Amino acid sequence: MHVPMSSTVFMLEMMPTLSVVVDFVLAQKRVLAVSLGVAVGSWIILAQLVRSLNWNLYSAGLLNLLVYSICITLSWRYRGVTAPRMVRQWYELPLRTALVCTLMAAVLLLSQWGAPKRRAWLRYTRYRRPVRC
Repeated sequence: MHVPMSSTVFMLEMMPTLSVVVDFVLAQKRVLAVSLGVAVGSWIILAQLVRSLNWNLYSAGLLNLLVYSICITLSWRYRGVTAPRMVRQWYELPLRTALVCTLMAAVLLLSQWGAPKRRAWLRYTRYRRPVRC
């Protein structure tokens, strides 16, 4: 079954939105395991639905509108809630900066070991001499 690219994009942006809203609504009154379990379950059900049906742009857009209207309805009562102000400590900004730098360093170092054949191909195409006529 082939799904057109535009339909796939509709589906991919819909699935996490529904899972996050389901988790958010359930987390207000349920324990963490239940809310995350139902959110992951909804993600899996939607993934199976996406794979099982033959989608075109119109049906994918219609399902996207349906899911977003459900998400907006579920989260409507939380729009006026104000979050409590958090007191920030003096070390939070330098700590977050250090954590982001560490994560970036880990990603860059680990990416050195990934896909060696692709890197060789990129090296070949980058430094290849142009053909002279």
